[in-house]
Amino acid sequence: MFRYIKSVIVMAALIVASSSVAMAGVPEVKSFVTMLADDALVIAKDVNQTKPEKQKALETLFQSRVDIPWIARFVLGKYWRTATPQQQQAYLKNYEAFILKTYTSKITDAKGGDYVIKQARADQIAGEYVLTIELKPEDQPSVMMDYRIRENKDDRKIFDIIVEGVSLITTQRSEFGSVINNKGLDYLIEALAKKAAASSVK
Repeated sequence: MFRYIKSVIVMAALIVASSSVAMAGVPEVKSFVTMLADDALVIAKDVNQTKPEKQKALETLFQSRVDIPWIARFVLGKYWRTATPQQQQAYLKNYEAFILKTYTSKITDAKGGDYVIKQARADQIAGEYVLTIELKPEDQPSVMMDYRIRENKDDRKIFDIIVEGVSLITTQRSEFGSVINNKGLDYLIEALAKKAAASSVK
């Protein structure tokens, strides 16, 4: 369980981020992502902050630029509709903690690395963009990632990360569905809480 997240989120939180004329927003999206990536790098490399302080700052940045509530519902799929209100509330809370802690814990030790924005384009759906980034972690192979970004009025948020053609949200949806089928929704909710707790840096 969660094998995909463990393997692909090397520095993923560093890159956190239409109109009726789709291409009009592309330069703005590139500029916006560049600013956010630079902010995340500054936090990760700050020698004056403790690891927990870095994680908290990165969580705040990530939370503001990723559509976590939408992703949480999407990856739960049909099970969201059949969950009780209490289960929905517990799931949303634990999923958010799981995503934030898991992503940010991977980069609190970052000492180097860089990124290159390869291209940004309007997607087929109005108001959505795909941004291709080459991550260059220090002492690790480069990683190509696509970030799917949705724009709503003046607000932009990431709603999927694609690594080597593999989508985060579709992979999680398959994994979560398998867990629920075998062990139930309550088990998944508890597993998310445990994973979030284990990913808190000390």
